Amino acid sequence: MERTNVSLQNVLTENDLCELLGLKKNQIGDLRRRKGLPYIEVSKTARLYFEEDLINFFMKNRVSDEE
Repeated sequence: MERTNVSLQNVLTENDLCELLGLKKNQIGDLRRRKGLPYIEVSKTARLYFEEDLINFFMKNRVSDEE
């Protein structure tokens, strides 16, 4: 099993993520389904997000206008 330096201080709830990004839950759901936003499904209605996964996801999906 792979070990990483993840702690519970680096975990966000879906509500935390919505507030942080200024998005609605359905928009976060779209990111999960369409773009593959990584998450942990705690239950059918509760999800958690590792900060490190979010940073990696957004860096991978970053768009730059520079040529």
